[in-house]
Amino acid sequence: MKKKYGLLFFMTVIMLVVSAAIPFLVLGMVTQVELMHPTRQEFSDDIYVSGSVEALQTKEVYVDLPLVPDQVFVSIGDTVSANQVLATVDVNATRTALLNLVEAANVIPEEYISVAGLIGVDASLIETYLPNQILAPASGTVTSLALVSGTLAAPKTAVCSISKEGALRIRLTVSEEYADRVEAGQEVVLRASATGQEKYVGRVERVFPTATQTLVGTSAQTVVGLYVSLQGDYNRLKPGYTVTGV
Repeated sequence: MKKKYGLLFFMTVIMLVVSAAIPFLVLGMVTQVELMHPTRQEFSDDIYVSGSVEALQTKEVYVDLPLVPDQVFVSIGDTVSANQVLATVDVNATRTALLNLVEAANVIPEEYISVAGLIGVDASLIETYLPNQILAPASGTVTSLALVSGTLAAPKTAVCSISKEGALRIRLTVSEEYADRVEAGQEVVLRASATGQEKYVGRVERVFPTATQTLVGTSAQTVVGLYVSLQGDYNRLKPGYTVTGV
């Protein structure tokens, strides 16, 4: 009898222990779920923009007459001072080129017609119209150059651009379908192809009042231009770099 009661007592204890452990065993087998309360977020569509870096202050050099440079003393990237000589003019070669243009009146380019009418065919008068030198209009860095020794430089076309170092801005274009959503004061985040993943922040300074057509691949696209002023550190950017919005 004692053995029987002892077995019953042992079984009872086991059952109590199992009963007490069941909640913990069940919890251990059930996948824990954490309730998440969603927060409200405002979403806005991004507008794709692209463009290039420009020097903020640029002076362009034009020639009034077709000229043949003799010696060109500067290259792109050179720093120049105001009134520094950029190139000398080959007066003899220029005079010959002008006379040839006048004599070939039936093939004179339109931009040369007014010049030909002014100087006539008298070679002695031509030199009075010709400068001996081409000078820099301001101090800065040469950012474009179309002066080549011995090659005729056409009028009404910039033969040299001189930009002030450090002062940059971004010129962007946006498709006409998004143009109404762009306005002055909006923040723009950009990346430059040349500087990898580095981001640059700016603000829309001005939206162009008219649209233009540009060639994208083989099709024309109507775009609106805008200027963006840069903020923060943008020392790695250079005029001419390609940029896109991110």
